[in-house]
Parts: sequence; C-alpha cells; structure tokens
Amino acid sequence: MWSRKKRYSILLCIVTLLLTSCSVFTRKESLTNTSDNLTYNYPVVLKDEEENVQIKVTYGLNHYAKIGKEMHVNIEVHTQEKPFEGYLQIEVPYDNTSTKYNQKVSVDSNSHIEYETQIPVVYENMKFLVHLLDKEQDIQVSQIADVEASRIYDVQYIGILDENMQTETVVSKGKMQVFQLYSDELADPFDNLNLIDCIFLNEEEIKHLEESVVSKLDNWLQNGGTLLIEEPVDYKDSTGDYGFGRYITVPKMKNISKLTEYVEELGINPKLFLSGPTDDLVKTSINAEVVSKTPDMSKYIIVFLLYIIVIGPVLYGILKRKNRRVWYLGIVPVISAVFLVIVYGLGKSTRVEDAYLRYVKVTQIAQDGYTNEATYFAVVNPTKTTVTVQADNSKNLQPLFTQSDYYQLSTDNNRSNMEFSMNVESSTDEENITNKSSTRAFQPLYLKIDNSYLPEDIEVKQSSELLTCANYRILGIFTNNTGMDLSNACIVSNQMLIYIGDLLDGESIELKDCQYEYIPSYDLLYTNGLDSRIKNLTKVINNRFEYDEIQSNVKYDLIQYVMSEWLITNPEGSYLMAFTEESNGDSILDNSDISQVELSSHLIVKDLPVDYNIGNGDVFQPSIKQYMSVVSGDYYQEMDIMESDSLIVDYDFGNEDIKQIEYSKYYNTEFYVDDTNINDLWMGFYGTAYFYNRRTGEYDKVITSGEETRMDHLEDYLGDSNVLRVRYEVSQNSANSNSITIPKLTAIKKGN
Repeated sequence: MWSRKKRYSILLCIVTLLLTSCSVFTRKESLTNTSDNLTYNYPVVLKDEEENVQIKVTYGLNHYAKIGKEMHVNIEVHTQEKPFEGYLQIEVPYDNTSTKYNQKVSVDSNSHIEYETQIPVVYENMKFLVHLLDKEQDIQVSQIADVEASRIYDVQYIGILDENMQTETVVSKGKMQVFQLYSDELADPFDNLNLIDCIFLNEEEIKHLEESVVSKLDNWLQNGGTLLIEEPVDYKDSTGDYGFGRYITVPKMKNISKLTEYVEELGINPKLFLSGPTDDLVKTSINAEVVSKTPDMSKYIIVFLLYIIVIGPVLYGILKRKNRRVWYLGIVPVISAVFLVIVYGLGKSTRVEDAYLRYVKVTQIAQDGYTNEATYFAVVNPTKTTVTVQADNSKNLQPLFTQSDYYQLSTDNNRSNMEFSMNVESSTDEENITNKSSTRAFQPLYLKIDNSYLPEDIEVKQSSELLTCANYRILGIFTNNTGMDLSNACIVSNQMLIYIGDLLDGESIELKDCQYEYIPSYDLLYTNGLDSRIKNLTKVINNRFEYDEIQSNVKYDLIQYVMSEWLITNPEGSYLMAFTEESNGDSILDNSDISQVELSSHLIVKDLPVDYNIGNGDVFQPSIKQYMSVVSGDYYQEMDIMESDSLIVDYDFGNEDIKQIEYSKYYNTEFYVDDTNINDLWMGFYGTAYFYNRRTGEYDKVITSGEETRMDHLEDYLGDSNVLRVRYEVSQNSANSNSITIPKLTAIKKGN
C-alpha cells in the first residue's frame, strides 16, 4: 500500500519525470506503394518501379533517438535509366494533425543525390512517414518508419570509440544503450551526437581522430556532453567543465558492464536542466493576447457612466419637465444606438488586422562564456487563412512542443497542420518555410529557433571576483559582465534566493546588502511560499489588461519555469537569472508579412562559480551525492526517491580526506513538517540511517529523521577503502502519502 501511494504521488506531482518504461513496436520487412499502417525494417527503402527511382532513409542512431531532441535524417535518391523530378516529404503525425517536411528533388538518370535534415522527436516510439511525390505533389510511394525513442531520464545513450571493447553496433545494458561509433553499420553517428549523453574513448585514440570528428565532438561537449577519457597508466581522478559539458578521466574499463555501471552511477549531467522537453509555462508566456491593441478601459468606463446618467436622470428630468414621459421607451433605443456608435469608434483602433508575433528568448551562459540561446514564439493571424513564416537555414526553425505534447497530455484540440522545407545542406533553398492551413482566427502557431555561440564568437568578460559561501550564505561582489543591462535580477544558490533587482552592464553590487530568501528544500517547489517569492521577484500583477501588467506575468511564467527546473534537477548549481531588453524581434523572422511584435521577453540564465572554502583550508561540500558509487535497492536517482523500505548506498570518496559528515535542518524538508503543512511537504526522509562500522562489522544507528547530526570521527566508518556505507530504513510510522527521499548529507573535506 505504501509503495503504491508513493508512485501515485510521483506521477501526479512530477509530470516531467514520468517513470514508465519504453515499449518497442514490431518491425516487419516489406515494401509498399501505399500508406498502409504497417511497420518496416530500418533503414526505410522506397522503390517506384515505374519511375526507376529508389529512396533510402536512415535516421537517428540506427533508429534510436531521445524525446525532446532533434534527430538527423539522411535521404539518398538513386535513379536508373530515367531522370526524376518530384518531391520528397517526411510527415510526422500527431493525433489528428501532422508536421510535414518537403524537399523538391531533381536527379539526372543513373545518378544519385543526398539530402539531410533534422526533425524533432515528439513522443515515445514515434512513427513518421516518408513519401515520394510526383510533380503534381501526389503521393507515389510511401512507407512508415519507426523511431525507438526514450525519455531523457529513463535511458542513457553511451558512445564508444574502442572497437576492442564492443564489436556489436548496439548493445542494451539495463538503463544504458551503448553504440559503437566507429562501426560501419552505424550510419552517420557523428551527425547524431546530440542524442548521445556520454562518450568513452582511450587517451591514445584522441590522437587518431579526424579533424571533422574532433570539431563535432568539441561542439557536442560544449553543448552538455560527458566525455570519459580512459587513462590505463598513471590514472589520476580528474574532472573539468567545458561549456555546459564535462570531461572525466577514468581508470581502465575491463568490459562494457563496468562502463555502464560507471555511467549509471555518474548520472545525467546536471547542467542540462534546461535542455529537456520544454515546459508548458513557456507556451503560456507566449499566449495569443494582443498587447498593443489593448483598449483603454478608463474611456469605456467613462462612456458607460455617461450612458447611465443620460438615459437615467438627465433624460427622465427633461421628459418630465416637458410632460413627455411616455416618449421614454422610444428615445432610449435611439440614445443607446448613438452610444453604441461611440463605443464602436473607441474600439476600432483596437481591431487586429495583420498577423503578429509574440516571443520569449532564453539565453543560457556557461561559466566559460559558451552560450545556448532558444527563442520560442507564437505567430497569430486574425483571420482564417494560411500563415507563412520564413527564416534562413541557420536559424533551424522547428515546431515547438512542450511536456504535455511529448507525453500526449495536451488539451489543445486546435493544433495546426504545419509544413516546413527540409532545411537541408544539399538544398539551394535559402529559407525555411512553415505554413499553417485552415485554422481558426487567432489560433497561435508555436515555433522555436535554437542557436549556440562559441566563446571565440562573443566577447567573454570573466569576473575578477569569486562568490564565496559562509554560514550557508553566498557572499561577495557580483559584477554584471553579460554585456547587457539587467532587470528583475536574482541569484539562486545553495537553497537561497538573493534579490538584486536592476543592474546596468558593468555595474557591481555587494551581495550582503541584498535581500536573502531561504528556500528550505527543493521539496517546497509546489508550495505557496515559493510562488510568492517569484511574484515578489517579478512584481507580478494579478490582472492582465495593461502592457506592463502582462509583461510582468510573462516574466513570472518564465522565472517559474527556470526555477522549477533548477530546484528539481540541479539544486547544487548556482545561477544568475535576470531579464534584459536587448532582444530584437525583427531579427527572428525574415518575411515582411509579420512585422508587428506584440510582446517580447529575454531571460538570461548564467552559471556562476562559487568557492566553498571555509577559511582554514578545508572545503565545504553541499552534498555528497556525487560520491555515490553502489546502490542496493529500488532508487530513483534524479529525485533521490526511495522505492523500497531499505536502501544501501556506498559513498566512495576516493582520495578525498573527509573530516565531517552532517545531517542538518538547512537542507532537509522533514524538519519543517507539522500538521498544517504535511500536504505541501510531500517529500522528505522519514526513517533512520545506519553507518557500517568496518571495525566491528556491524551497522551503527547514526541518523534519525528530524534530529540534526554531525559526525566528526569517521575512521571506523571509512576504513582503508575510504568508502562510507549507509543503510537507509524507512520508518513504518511514516507510511503515508509522502514520498521518501534519502536525506541530503553534507561534508567537510580537507583542502589540497
């Protein structure tokens, strides 16, 4: 009963981390000239015997992909005696709608040509259709393709550049999928690196990589990849950041099993907390409200009051004086018609006649200046017609899907059919075009554009000051080196929200002079307390009539999105969050049909370094989770959730000299639970933690939930191996609706 309640709590409260596993569709080998609902082998091959043309389509990592990421598609067109002119089309169906990618094809006889494009992976085990069309765009040949797609947190994809370790193209190991990147059978693996979470290679192999491969690996690493470099000789534990990615030196891996065990313990890169499926709050922030045409309500109120006065005491008084009160019912409609014309005249200026654009931009900056930028926007037409949007190929225009779309929970029954040009490298098309056809007036068309900047492409200003942590507070001088003026700025770090406000480019502020707000735990994500903090930060206003008020609510939605992601996925990280007015809506799209920008917001999220040295050479560790090496029992790592009554965890500290382990009120929710808020504090540790005593061979009771504990003498528990083994046991008295997490333990280690 208790276990079932925990699962229901997770499913209800965290849609972003649904825990269901992947299913696999059956594949059948077949060729067809129709659009039958069948599945086919990978790759997809289409043949039109009459036109003597053959199409071969390869996609993803041998049909594997990740939900929320784009998948590379390669198309080869081969002709025989006859040339071919027509169209290629990729169709991604979703419910009763579809997204189509079109490409005009012209191939000489006995020749071939290749096309490449990217399509988003929309849902688990997605299917898409490949069509070959004639000049009149009638379908001649069609086939269905299967994509075996996994959720980001369910399965990790590992690429290896060591043919001696793995001879098969793809190997499944529990929650790991391993791909041999140098296998001839794996089509275009380096064009799909964005699908891979972790790459393993030997130090010696780096010297033999081709320049093009090195460039792609460099871009993949900066965008959040994890690179494992094997050093079989003179191994030293070393970890470094590179953009949003990380590189880690690892000892000799004897086989695939050892590698997958290591990667599973390592976990997903926490800096990718904004790289998953887009939250519905982003779509909320770009809804279809017309801002510049919002009427002046004061004028309508004055007209309404004047109307009441005229048809009431004024008209009645005049008619009574002239003894013509019987005319009242006849005159009132005339006066009402006059006022109706006045109201119509006031509202005429608010009539929307042209298509308009609303957008938000989220810029994420790594500590070394590497920048990812995503622009989410809605195009709205006031009439029932076709909307055409154009953007050049470099902007990678794609449809915008959110979590509800990915998990097929959306309540939007008015989704549009969209068409894109394929945006292929081989194409001579200069623009990426999408059409929205036969939709109701004012139905938004949601789109996105992604972009990344290398540090050498931008001016990177490194801060000379380093933020420090003392008594849980982040201190120091913060300097705005983003190159932009900031508003509604704040810093989130170490479960603390620091209000900064407005800060011009180049200005500095002493953090100790700012307002601090303590966030007891990321478990408070869904409480009114955090909601009020965000409203205070963005100065949110409850009604949505005036431009400033709507802008404030847009900022609220965006901050809530980012802070929610941070609190769940990476609470140990430190980030600046702020808005800037530096965005230029005219640069988003190229067509002149949509010249009106109704509303825009630009959010900056910057990774900040924090020094946790505590003054005597020792270093404070806000969490020891990164040292977890072995876990025995049912455990959901991303949320620290125990799914069994007992869990044994080994913390391998390696060469670190650990001087203290602490279980404190500051980092753990259960200290704050009482009868008034138990429904809000729905997660926490409720039980006992036992440390394994390596001298006696017994477990010692060390931690009881809700009682602060500090352990300074750890010799008997660490032993010669420097591994702390902890057994967490759930109290039977806590078998209620709460989900049980392992406690957050901190440490103090000896500095170098």
